[in-house]
This record gives sequence, C-alpha cells and structure tokens, in this order.
Amino acid sequence: MRVAIKALILVCWSSLIIATALSQSYQFNTRPRGIQLPVQNILQIEQDTLGRMWFSTSRGVVVSDGLHNEELPDSLLRKFAYRISLHKDSDGQVWLYSASGVPILIKNNGEAWQEEDLSPFPREGSFGRNRFFSVDEKSKKQFFLNSGDQLLFWKEGQPKQFLQLESEKYGALMGVEKLDGELVLMFRNGTYAFKDNQLSPINFQGLGLPSPPFSILKHPEQSQFYFLGKDYLAVGNSPNAPSKFLDRNFNSFDFDQVEDFFGIQYRYGALFYHFNSNLKKLVLDREKVFQIDLFELFQTPMLQTFLIDQEGILWIGSSRGLANSTSQLFQNYTSKTAEFLGEEVTAIHEISPGKFLLGFNNGVQYFDSSGTKTLLKDSNLADSPLGRVMNFSKDKWGRIWYSRNHLGVGMYEVNSGRITEFSTPQGVNISSAIASGDSLFLVGSDRVYIADLKRPLNGIFDLDIAPQLLELVGEDGVFFRKGFQLKNGKNLIIRASKLGNKYPVLEKGNFLLVEGYDALEMPNGAILLGTENGLKVFQGGYVGFFSFGNRVIEEPVYTILPDHDGGIWVGTNRGVYVLKDDKVIHYKESNGLVGDEINRGALIQSRTGQVLIGTNKGLSVYLPEEKFFASGAPRLHLSQLKLGGVDALKGIPVRVSHSQNFLEVQLIPAAFNESRELWIHYRLAENDSTPWQIIKNPESSQLFLGNLPAGQYHFEIKASYDGVDFSPVFSSGKLIVLQPFYLRVWFLAIAVLFLVGLGVLLSRFYQQLKDLGILQNRVEGEQKRKNQVEQQFSRVWNNVQDPMILVTEQGIIATANPAFAKMLHLPIEQIEGKSIFEFLDSSPQDPQHAQILDQVKLSGAYGIKFENTIAWKSGALEMEVYSVLLEESPHGKGLVLSVFHDLTSRKKVELQLRDAIRKAEEASRFKTSLLSNISHEIRTPLTGIIGGTEHVMMSRQEDSELKDQLDIVLQSGERLLSTINSLLDLAKIEANKMEVVFTHTHLNEFFHKILQPFQQQAESKNLRLEVSILCAPKLIPLDRRFMEMILNNLVGNAIKYSHSGLISVRIWMEIDQLLLVIKDQGTGMSEEFQKKMFEPFEQESKGHKRLYEGTGLGLAITKNLINLLKGSIEIQSQVGVGTEVLLKIPLHIS
Repeated sequence: MRVAIKALILVCWSSLIIATALSQSYQFNTRPRGIQLPVQNILQIEQDTLGRMWFSTSRGVVVSDGLHNEELPDSLLRKFAYRISLHKDSDGQVWLYSASGVPILIKNNGEAWQEEDLSPFPREGSFGRNRFFSVDEKSKKQFFLNSGDQLLFWKEGQPKQFLQLESEKYGALMGVEKLDGELVLMFRNGTYAFKDNQLSPINFQGLGLPSPPFSILKHPEQSQFYFLGKDYLAVGNSPNAPSKFLDRNFNSFDFDQVEDFFGIQYRYGALFYHFNSNLKKLVLDREKVFQIDLFELFQTPMLQTFLIDQEGILWIGSSRGLANSTSQLFQNYTSKTAEFLGEEVTAIHEISPGKFLLGFNNGVQYFDSSGTKTLLKDSNLADSPLGRVMNFSKDKWGRIWYSRNHLGVGMYEVNSGRITEFSTPQGVNISSAIASGDSLFLVGSDRVYIADLKRPLNGIFDLDIAPQLLELVGEDGVFFRKGFQLKNGKNLIIRASKLGNKYPVLEKGNFLLVEGYDALEMPNGAILLGTENGLKVFQGGYVGFFSFGNRVIEEPVYTILPDHDGGIWVGTNRGVYVLKDDKVIHYKESNGLVGDEINRGALIQSRTGQVLIGTNKGLSVYLPEEKFFASGAPRLHLSQLKLGGVDALKGIPVRVSHSQNFLEVQLIPAAFNESRELWIHYRLAENDSTPWQIIKNPESSQLFLGNLPAGQYHFEIKASYDGVDFSPVFSSGKLIVLQPFYLRVWFLAIAVLFLVGLGVLLSRFYQQLKDLGILQNRVEGEQKRKNQVEQQFSRVWNNVQDPMILVTEQGIIATANPAFAKMLHLPIEQIEGKSIFEFLDSSPQDPQHAQILDQVKLSGAYGIKFENTIAWKSGALEMEVYSVLLEESPHGKGLVLSVFHDLTSRKKVELQLRDAIRKAEEASRFKTSLLSNISHEIRTPLTGIIGGTEHVMMSRQEDSELKDQLDIVLQSGERLLSTINSLLDLAKIEANKMEVVFTHTHLNEFFHKILQPFQQQAESKNLRLEVSILCAPKLIPLDRRFMEMILNNLVGNAIKYSHSGLISVRIWMEIDQLLLVIKDQGTGMSEEFQKKMFEPFEQESKGHKRLYEGTGLGLAITKNLINLLKGSIEIQSQVGVGTEVLLKIPLHIS
C-alpha cells in the first residue's frame, strides 16, 4: 500500500512556490516486498554487506532479501530471555545481543552464528539496558559492551577487560566514535575520551551545549563535526568545539522517555536525524531544515529508527509499523492537503513567478505561496468532465484563455482578475484553446475554429475550418483534439487515431494533420507526436517510434514538455518519462508522483525551474535542486551453486558425469526499490556470444537448470533494474559435463567391431535357414489362421449377449449358446437335441414356421431379419430375429443359425424416455422462468435498496443513530444479495449454463492479484496469511472466472472460520496439473458433517445457534466448478485443529 506523508517546511526556500501554510507530501511504501514482520513495533534497522535488511522488533529479529522473509532459528532464540538488539560493525558483520539483563553477544560469521565468550564479564552487579558498539575495521576493531555499572571492552583477537562505572555519574553508554584518531565514548551524563583503558572527561569548548551529545558525526567530505543531543543539532570544526546550533527545540514531548530513540546519517548532501521526534532533514549547502511529519502514516508523534540503505532508499521504523521511500524529488498536493476544488488537476498555467492558475473538472483556482483562491466554481459538476478545464494559453495581450469542454471557452484577465466565458454553438465541445500570434485556435470533436483576436471577441466561433479539413482528409467521423501554428506558418491539427484513418500524417497546402494528443516542434524541424500508442516522430515525410537512449515509449502519451536544460518530459498514463543526457528516467506513483495518469494540459515548467505535473490524484511539483532519489543498483549474491550436487561456489573446476547434468542455484537478490522492475540475467556461457536469459520480477530465489548438454561452461549471473543499472557479474569456475559413456571414443570403437562381426555371423546363418524358414512359415500360417477362426467363433458364441441356436430343418436344436440357455432359464444340456417347439407356446403345424423356413432358404447367404412377439413358454418377448441357412451340418444336413435380440427393454425405455423428455422440457421452462423472476423481481429492487441506503448514509452523515440503523440495513441487503447470487450461480451450474472458457494467463500474476485483497481481511482478524505461488513464467490456458470463484470460496472460508494462527495458500504446477493447497488453523469440521459438506444449504451450525453467517452454498458451487474443470478436491479437517484443502486442476498446456 502506498500512502502520502505530509512534510512541513520549517524554513521556506525562497525559490519554492509553496509556503509553510500548505502541506506537502512524499510517497511512502508501507508494505515493502518480501518483508513480513511478527509485530509492528520496529526498534532497529540495519543492512548487511549482502544487501539484506535486518529488523529488530519487540518480538524478535527478521531478515529479508526482498523476496523472502527469514526469522532466526529457534535454537538461537532460546538463548535470549528478552528483546534482541542489532549491531552492524564496520566490516558489515551483524551482531545480536540481549537488550537487557545478563549480556549475551552472538555474531554472524557469514555461514553460522557464533556466541562470544563473555566469561570475563562479572556475573554479579547491576545489569540494566545493554549497549554494544564497535569502531575500526578488521584486525583494528575495538568493541565496547555496557550493562548497568559495568563496561566490557576488548580489541579483535585480544583478551577482554572491564571497568566498574558509577551509574549516576556516567549513565548509559549511548555511542562510540573514533574522531581524529581519538576514541570518544558518549554517555548519557557526559562525554569521555578513552585512552590507556581509562576514561577522561571531554570539556567542550566554544558553544555551550545544553546536554551531552549522544552522537557525533564527522562529515565524510569536509572537516566538520555534527553534534546530536537532546533537542539540538550543532556543528563545529573539531570534535570538541561545537560552534553553531543548526536546529533546536525539535523534541516537543514533555514526558520522560523510558528509552531514547535517536540517529543521524549523511546522504544526498543532507543530514537526516531525529531525537525522540519525527525525522528531520538538514540541507547542508543552504542550511535549511525540514521536518517529515509521520503522524498521518503511523499515528505516533515520533519514529524509533531510520536508515538510508545502499540503494539510497529511506527506511523508517516506528512503534506502529515500517515504511520506505525511494524519492523526495516531488512535493505532492491533493484536495485534502491544499483545499483544491477537486482531486484531479486538469490544467496548469504560470501567470508570473510563483503564481499559477489550476484547472479542475468543476472550475479554476489561483495558486501561490499563500494558498489557493477559487476564481470559478460550478458546484453542480463536481467531478463530471462536462466542464473540464482542458488547457490554458496566454495571448499576446496577456489574457489567459482556457477550454471548458462542453461549456465552451473562458478568458482570465490577469490585471482585473475577471473571468469571461463564451458558450459554444449547441452540441459543440472545445478540447483545446491555444493562442498563437493574433489567432486563437479552438478545437473540438468535429470543429476547428480560428478566431482573429484583433476583432470583437463575440465572434470567436465565426470561422470554422473543419469542412476544409474534412475535404482534405476525404473521410467522415474525424475527431479533432488540438491545433496550433508551426514556425513555418503551417497550421498543425491533431486528431484522434482510429482504424479507418488512411494516413497517420496528411500534409496538404497550409495544413499538417497528425494523430494523437499532443505535438512538439523540435529545433531540427522534426515533430514529436504524443499518440495513443506511444511517442513517435515525424521527419522527412515518415512517422515512427522515437528512440532515445535505446528505449521507446509505448504507453499513450498525453502531453510533451521541453524543459530549460534541453530535456523532454513526456506525460503518459503510467507517469512521466524524462528524456535527457541520452537517458530515460521514469517517474511514477511508486517513486514519488502523487498519481500515474498525467492530464493533457497539466505539465509545465516554472520560470524557477520546477516542473508542475497535474495528475488524476492531485498536483506534483518536481524540485530540480532536490537530490533524494534512489538510483542504486540491486545486489546479487549466491548462497549455493551446485553442479550435479557438487559445490561449485569455490571457483575451482567441477567435473560431473552426464547422469548429473543439472545445475542448482540459490540466490540472494537484495533489491528493495519497488518503483523499478528487478531483472535477473543469467547464462551458461560457452563463449562471450552466449545470449543472456532474463527473469523479470522473480517470485523465487531458486534457479534450476536441467538436462545440460555435455560440454564446458561458465555460469554467469547478474541483477539489474529495468535492464539498466547492473550489479557486478558473478562468474563461476569451469563447469564440465562429460559425454555419456556410450558416446565416448573407446565405447564406439568396441561397438563398431562387435556390430561388424555380428553382421557377418547373422548373414551366414540367415542363408542356411532361408529355405527351411519359408516352408515352415507357410504351414504355420495356415494352421494359425485356422486356429484363429475357431477361437474367434468360440469367443463370439460363448460371450455374445444375444441368444443364438443352430436348428435343423426339422426343428431339432443342434446346439445353443449360454445366452439362449439363460433366456429359457435352463442348462444347455436340457436344450440340445430337443425340438424348438418344446420351448414355444405354438404348434409345429403353425403355417408361419414353414413360411419363415422357406424365406430363409430363398435368402441364401444373406439370411432374413424380422421383428415379432415370440411366445416362449418362459414368457412372451418382443424380439428381433436374424436367421440364415448354413451349408451343411457335420452329418450332411442343413442347419439354420438364428440370433435373437430382445427388444422388450428397449421399447419400454423408449416410451419412458419420451415421457421423461416431455417432463424435462416443462421443468426447464419453469426453471428458466423462475431464474428470470428471481433476477428481476428480487435482485433488481434489492440493488436499488442498497444503493438508496448508501446514498442516505452519505447525505445524512451527521445523524449517527440513523447511520447505525441504515448500516444494519445495508449489511443485511448485501448479505441477501450475496445469497441470491449464490443461488443463481448454483442454478446455472446445474442447468449446464456455465461453460468453461479458457484464457491464456500468467498464473503467478493472476493468483497474486486474486489473493492480495485477502491480506487485509486476514490482518483485520489478526491472522497471518502466507502465500506461495510457484508456477511456470509463461501463458497457461485457464478459466479465470471459475478459478477466482473457487479461490474466493475456499480462502474466504479459511478466514471466516479462523480466529487466530496461520492460513497458508500454496499453488504450484506438476507436469500438466495445477495443484492448490489451502490450510488453516480454524474451527475445523466434524466427520459427520464432512459426509454431506458438498450438498447445497448444508452448514454445521444451524438454526438460532448458528455461529457464522452464510448460505451453505460455497462448497457446493466450488465442487460443481471443479467438476466442470474435470478436476478433483480433497478436504481433511479436524474439529479444533483446522482444515486442509487440496485441489487438482488439469492444465491444457498443449
């Protein structure tokens, strides 16, 4: 989340347009990437040599590399009984020590934690708050540990010694510095020189300090020393002679602090400092002091710690949270801080130095160092764009013209302060008013007026040249945006682009017609064009993208501004690009701007060099003299590099077999500038021409390269921001993957000899067996075919489901298959050899039998087929009969093969099916009507009720009792609307009206966007939500709507039924499956309820004893959606323990 922090100027800069009466704001990020703290009470912030950030909180220490959070191991935490403090020495080594009580000191040597032996420290005496400091580097390092009335000190590699102190005399040790070769120890009650293991007081000369300094900082480039103490900041030319106060009385708290929070750091030509206060900033070259008020961000009057890291990012820790900032180049103003007419600043014009006109959707304001003054306000418009001030333009007589969209054109006379407005002809809107010489260009959607300003102003709409332009273009539907006169006297007209436009640029006669929003004439005659799809250039009759610093801008460009130093500012829907010195700098909301979308008429440079930028969220003022802008490169280190499981970090050659041809890399990408995109570049270089592979905004710190071809490589890796600012390249030693054994020379030679010998042997053997083989193959083939025919007939006869019999012409059953015996409910032995008529309820003399036998004989090999009701003694059946006359039985008599197919069940089913279809159609029509009535008769008026309730609550905010009652109505309405929507979703699913629609999707980005809102829900219930998404960085077909509904139901249930603990969401891919696991530590479900949990309207708590709201449809809808996706869901739950849900969704990657 990004928020704006107010900053109050203590001493005004004469060049600034803003006075102390107005609030400014800088952009802060309160949720830095990759950092999850156990509590919001931040006590210390440090950064180690790898670039990782360390945070000491009231509940432990956390370290982060910008991607992942890491807490200290339990084995280490158990050594500390109270709060853990941090210290980073001059070598970048991190130390942990107990904040109070018996001192414990542990250092990190880069690979493991090592506890320092403090046995010389007396274990008896007064222990209070512990303080640990170090000075110098490497073998010269000296350490000081103070606890209560004892001071332990030692040099690197030497025995430890201690001094007994008088607590009331010295107080706690607040800091240690080595200044001009002398060790200075700053205690609460005095400052002492440390020499020959003894303390001697330092008597400060010159300026009388009100209290001992807690910190003395030497300027890194000058011979000046800065003294920070309670309520003052002073400066002097020697470490014992402060000569001037730079700031006083900035600690306004009357109460006594249990612990003092202070710090001082030099960066960007300024001192940043605090002492039980907000953050202060002293700009040294002007000796101007600023205070950054953090109360709106943290709701606390002071910070506890701060740090400007290696990238130049400002980190601030307080008792209520953590925030960082990458830029203070912009002072930001919104409708909340500057009494603007509206949130969106649509146009800006400088009347004179420090005096401006600001345009809004509903009027015009005068803006200077004393504040704002409303010149024109239309209360009926509010944020409607109907009266939007699109731009300002000053004519040669000093009058300032502005366009007001559908309300026409306005004119402001500076001397009198009078505003005159001119209404346009009916139905015409004006999007641009530009004065050029004696003319005024007024451009609307389908009008282009050129007014002669020497004539009476009531005729400014008399001359419309749009018909000439339409004739020039030769097409209809042209939308004009802007117009002005070029240096060569031609009139440049800008129109909106569309597919129907034949030419992006059309030049005829005195007109040049281009597409886009804005244009800028360059000194070389080229024209820069701000278009809907990027910044382009028109030169020599051709239009193409404008390339600067090997980069092009492809976002919509709304406005273009040349600055005083030869640079070009380009306003887009994603912030401002500055093109200067062959570099492209991108300013946006995440690194300083108040908003991302720049308005067309709201980008100007003042005469004092500041750039004023009007955005969709307010006004930003760029301060060219400000140096605070984080522009450092990211850090990148490797904690692991293994080839086939063999360590390759040491730089020596590593050789592995082909079966171990994989490379594992563990990164530490220390990068915290979220205003820029982190890129990881890597390659397995066989030579310098090997291309780099790039991972943008990596989600994981692990890299795995498998199936490496045999060869010799060097693994190289580096990090950058946006492919511009690079970290140093890490290059490994030689990595050698051997050829598989079957491709080595010795194996190939043996294989060739073996194959040659085998070929000769086989050739001779083949010749001997050829003749015998041909004859034997023929005999075996014939026998095989015969056996196959017999086997096939036997399988068919015994396994066919239709009854079959062989009957002689006299009606004697020669044999029957098992299906026929089953039909008669008799064994086969009781059927064979008997007359067929013994099993029929008809006489052998029935003429129908003779007719059928005659037809069979006449049909020959084709047989006959007929349907009839056959009266078996076991029961009459509707049957289809196929009979054919076989040539001859084994006894020389003709046989008839008859196959019977029972049609009784089929016909019965057909009748039932027709009846079911009729009933289903009636039910479908009733269900469709019911859904329509519910949607119209319930949901539509309910939406009106909710909207009306919200309107009344907004209009009657002073009536708190009414608001409380209406809030109950609003919550009940939204709950009922949610219930109806769930019912409709379930009905659509059951009616097969929800189809699966696949969309190619970046899974990591898609799931992060869905799960982001649940972070706030979880935090509101004091839950911790951990999300791990490990999916391939490529487009995968996925039904986004179904997947979002599934995740909303499952993650929402996990939050609803959890009161404490952790909720984890893990998403990953395995081959062609997407796997999702949602695990909580909530109330869980009983085994009895789990048997019916997927049934609609089922809830474990029912009636008046229900503990949770809901309809019981979530799991039913989720189960149906997963079935539509042909996936599966498994739920394991235990009452009082929690619930774990596993989803498996097939992916159609091919």
